[in-house]
Amino acid sequence: MEIILHDGRQEVMLRNGERAFELCERRKRGGEFSWEAVGWYSSLAAAFNSLLSRRVRNSEAQSLTELKEVIERAHRELSDAWTLERFKDPMK
Repeated sequence: MEIILHDGRQEVMLRNGERAFELCERRKRGGEFSWEAVGWYSSLAAAFNSLLSRRVRNSEAQSLTELKEVIERAHRELSDAWTLERFKDPMK
């Protein structure tokens, strides 16, 4: 599983590694882009919570109302991405 999302500042990828879920950032090294793991989580819920926290920290919300909107939008986007990944046709 590899899901590309946005943390409010940059694209990130959530993928399942051998022993944990990994949150990766896109890095440029030697002119080439690659995904580098920056966080490891024992559960998908923990990875989603970390990504949600990143979205809140990277937001430009100036009020509680704006912050609530950021949280709700991030939660919706994470839920949509997870649902799409889970039910993606494995034959494609």
